Amino acid sequence: MRWGNGGEDDVSGAGAYTHMTLLSSTTEGMHNLFRLSSKASIEGQYFKPRMDRELLSTYGKGLIATTGCPSGEVQTRLRLGQYEEARQAAADYRDIFGAENFYAEIMDHGLGIERRVMGDVIRLAKDLGLPLVATNDLHYTHAHDATSHAALLCVQSGSTLDDPNRFKFDADEFYLKSAAQMRQLFSDHPEACDNTLLIAERCDVKFDESANYMPRFPVPEGRPRRPGWSRRSRPDCATATRTASRPRCRSAPTTRSASSSRWASPATSSSSPTSSTGARTTASAWGPGADPAPARWSPMR
Repeated sequence: MRWGNGGEDDVSGAGAYTHMTLLSSTTEGMHNLFRLSSKASIEGQYFKPRMDRELLSTYGKGLIATTGCPSGEVQTRLRLGQYEEARQAAADYRDIFGAENFYAEIMDHGLGIERRVMGDVIRLAKDLGLPLVATNDLHYTHAHDATSHAALLCVQSGSTLDDPNRFKFDADEFYLKSAAQMRQLFSDHPEACDNTLLIAERCDVKFDESANYMPRFPVPEGRPRRPGWSRRSRPDCATATRTASRPRCRSAPTTRSASSSRWASPATSSSSPTSSTGARTTASAWGPGADPAPARWSPMR
């Protein structure tokens, strides 16, 4: 999953929204990831859900983070020639998640935007003692699926393959590469591939399938607790939540200085369909006996 992490100084040059990769390494981390999603949607919503350093610090336990894709804060600052600012941002996140839980991410899909910053990302990793991790975006399974994927993008955007201005990917490398292909691609940095496997082995999340994760809706005295009441109460609850959060959401500026910025965008760089189950999905993630507030919340994904 990719989540917003920047937002300072209009760092992206087009809206101040940057990306970060977050993974849950423990069950506690999984619940924290759900909390981050909910908080970003309820408290940080401004055109898009956003999260900031303070929020990441509060719910960062049990998470593994990386500098993300070229739209991450670190890489964006590197592209703008702001090495010291990029170094400081990476140091901030290292301190938030812990040196063993924050990785400098490198990827190579044959795009100039990635290759322009890779050298600086590696330099920054050495400066701060950050481990490297090699990644590859996955949008389809096989290399030959690139053409079909392009056609699906046309369906999604209402265009045709003959349209030169259609939404498209600038490379055909977004498929599931084998370990051998990844090690050949990053042959100069074998430790980056080793760390990809290490992260996968570290992620150990468990679900209690016997627990009742359904949201709890308060029932007025004298009314029976039945499914019909929950269906009637949910729209009112959602309306109350939107009304309560609107002033804070609307008052947020589009840009702020690095020292005063609070919010960032939890935008995603890959497909992340929004959940249609609303409050039920997020409430389920918190588990029994947790804060009853999640019954009101709507998840970002």
